[in-house]
Amino acid sequence: MVKTGIRVKMPKNEVVLMFPRSSLAIKKGLMMSNGVGVIDSDYYYADNKGHIMIPLYNFKSEEVLIKKHERIAQAIFTNYFKTTDEDQNDTVRLGGFGSSGI
Repeated sequence: MVKTGIRVKMPKNEVVLMFPRSSLAIKKGLMMSNGVGVIDSDYYYADNKGHIMIPLYNFKSEEVLIKKHERIAQAIFTNYFKTTDEDQNDTVRLGGFGSSGI
């Protein structure tokens, strides 16, 4: 888990999609363990104070050093919509990384 030190506050109908940079696998032998990270708007209020972390898997045999300010991922902000029959659950997030809280 690479800590970014970044938090994102966004509207309720927005989500951040986190993708690995294309050179990450080729140059470093790393890939995101979950393929694409999805960060919901309520993650800002998570137990870890909403700090974004990038889960990486090293598929090489040697250790890999990631330097401060090195670019390893890129984010896309996008809107999403709920279906009319979806439960409009407005509960508070209780989990941290990997938990939607609902």
